[in-house]
Amino acid sequence: IAAGLLAACSSDDVQQKTVSTPQPAVCNGPTVEISGADPQYETPNATANQDYERDGKSYKIVQDPANFTQAGFAAIYDAEPNSNLTASGETFDPTQLTAAHPTLPIPSYARITNLANGRMIVVRINDRGPYGNDRVISLSRASADRLNTSNNTKVRIDPIIVAPDGSLSGPGMACTTVAKQTYALPARPNLDGGDATGMN
Repeated sequence: IAAGLLAACSSDDVQQKTVSTPQPAVCNGPTVEISGADPQYETPNATANQDYERDGKSYKIVQDPANFTQAGFAAIYDAEPNSNLTASGETFDPTQLTAAHPTLPIPSYARITNLANGRMIVVRINDRGPYGNDRVISLSRASADRLNTSNNTKVRIDPIIVAPDGSLSGPGMACTTVAKQTYALPARPNLDGGDATGMN
């Protein structure tokens, strides 16, 4: 999706200069409860988690999200529901709390913080991008609205690691608890094949 919405990639050197690397998330204050996508353990998508090249630039998938954090400008990508497929093979739905990232595992979860107003939500990463324009993540319209972001908003990305038993850890859990959903969610698609019927 992001390929049709964003400009061609910038070089590795340019991206490195425009992306700040914040200090690891450490809890030095009270714990806050955040909402958003409901983190669940999911089998990695083999197809979407291969290192790849795009427009002459190499992208290496993050192998240890527990030691990854990133800050930079966010893009917003939008489309009509059920009109495009994500890198995970799911139908892109701008009303879902999802995001695209060039190298974080698919599917995975992350806490996104709007550095301008402090708002935080959990998003599910199920697509690749953004490419170009010095952006570090593309947020669905729903995610951007919840964070009150624009295309000139700087955000912080802190991955949330979901263990097979459902326990949560990683940078995105520093000073954070995730609110549990109290209502039924649409069934997730079978990523090994079949129709995409919905996602969190």
